[in-house]
Amino acid sequence: QKYFEDNGANCQRGFTLIEIVVTLLLVGIIAAMGGMGIVQAVRGYVSVKQNTEITQQVQTAMTRINREITEMISIPSAASNTLIPITGTSNCTGTDCVRKIGLDNGAVKLAFGNGALLSNGDTLIDNVTSFNITYYQGSTPYSSWSSGNDTNLSAVKVAMTITRPDGVTLSYVNIIAPRNNGNLGGETIPTTSTPPAGWGCFVATAAYGDPSHPMVQILRDFRDTQLIHWPGGK
Repeated sequence: QKYFEDNGANCQRGFTLIEIVVTLLLVGIIAAMGGMGIVQAVRGYVSVKQNTEITQQVQTAMTRINREITEMISIPSAASNTLIPITGTSNCTGTDCVRKIGLDNGAVKLAFGNGALLSNGDTLIDNVTSFNITYYQGSTPYSSWSSGNDTNLSAVKVAMTITRPDGVTLSYVNIIAPRNNGNLGGETIPTTSTPPAGWGCFVATAAYGDPSHPMVQILRDFRDTQLIHWPGGK
């Protein structure tokens, strides 16, 4: 009896079954909460990544649409709220001068050539839920535009909605003013003075491909009237 009493005094009390069960429950709850946090973080990352990719695609498409409408000369045939036919800049050649931008089977496309089908055009962006074009005469909006009325066209608003793989929709809007001097409704390019000898405009000419391009003339005029008179602009 003394042996058991002496040895029993040195024994340490262990965990009971109830304590072990409670501990496991607490660990499970903490793990579940942590797992939910990780899932939300992953979903947020995927969402941001998808938004970034779609925004880049839309930006590329909008940039091309902006360029085409800005530099157009006229609208050769009736335009609707999903299709705009345009005649390109004055320095274009051949059938490529006539172009069409519109929605075709969930994709915004650009078709070249008089009489070309939009379905055979180049895809600017796909997975497009809606694509809407609004034409403005001053501040008055129109859902369509007739040919021969180019002098009254003030701006074109392009709106599109993209659907992500998870079903979330993203909307984008761009308002374009066709201000190229080739455009019948655009502003007249200001007259430019003859630049001093040796003052070229190589970068702008290379970018637009024509030394007589309206934008090159604008940049040349800004250089001649503003930059060369400022020490930092020489």
